[in-house]
Amino acid sequence: MNVLATIVAFISTIVLCSAATNATNRPEDWSNATSTDHRRLQCRKCVSFYAHADTNYAREERDRFPLQVKRIPNDANFIVHLGDLKGTDNCKSDKPYSVVADTYLEHANVPVFILAGDNDWYDCGPKSARRRGWKLWEKYFLHFYNRSGNLSWSVDHQANRAENFAFYRKRILFIGVHLVGGDIKDEKEWNGRLKDNLRWTRMSFEKYTRASVVVIFAHAAPTKNHQHYFDGLSKIANNNAGTEFLYLHGDHHRWKEDRPFDAKNIKRVMLDQGAIADPTRIKTCSCSNTPAFEFDQRRLSKL
Repeated sequence: MNVLATIVAFISTIVLCSAATNATNRPEDWSNATSTDHRRLQCRKCVSFYAHADTNYAREERDRFPLQVKRIPNDANFIVHLGDLKGTDNCKSDKPYSVVADTYLEHANVPVFILAGDNDWYDCGPKSARRRGWKLWEKYFLHFYNRSGNLSWSVDHQANRAENFAFYRKRILFIGVHLVGGDIKDEKEWNGRLKDNLRWTRMSFEKYTRASVVVIFAHAAPTKNHQHYFDGLSKIANNNAGTEFLYLHGDHHRWKEDRPFDAKNIKRVMLDQGAIADPTRIKTCSCSNTPAFEFDQRRLSKL
């Protein structure tokens, strides 16, 4: 009888310990993952996406672009193009815009977000040409995510600047703002756009107060011409030191990863252009014991 009681007590202890372990290892943000040699925890609050920029300049890039989109694996929630989807020209033809739109519509199987770069409208020439370029960008790419893939979440847009967007998933806030490179051609327009971008960033952050990670999409590499925006962004980040920020952009065509801003919780990543590498896979997570950002730079597709 004493032996039987000992066995029962032993089994009860194992059950209780197992329950306690499962309670510890299964909070809201985590799931159990198995491997051949150990059990490990895996963050469930992650969003993955593919990002590229500065592509479709030369003929070889235009030939490769459909392959790059087609070869994006089915392991992401969305795709984002950070602008400069064509070379610099006078923006008289629809073709450079329609080719990119048709490629995504044919080959992308997730929603696609597209931002404007300076080549897409700002560098088209005089004011009339810039207006023409902007109308073409709006025609093909404004709210493009509604035409590509199956969107399963809501997207906000700025009332007076519809190209700026934001959405919130798994305590991660994604913000798209209209920042282009180049010289200042119209100071009033340029400064107004910077103020709108900062206002939208602040409004989105204040709306989604539970965000512990913020990803900002734009085209431009930071310069003194963008100081108003980045001074304001640094102030937001400094006031929220527990939040991780990522500023993801294109523009200068070569990968760069650093923290150049006054707020050191803002990480900056500049993507390789499409002639150098395929779209980068980025995984962002909001679990406290998991890196906020992981980057998978992918080799250039061969024609």
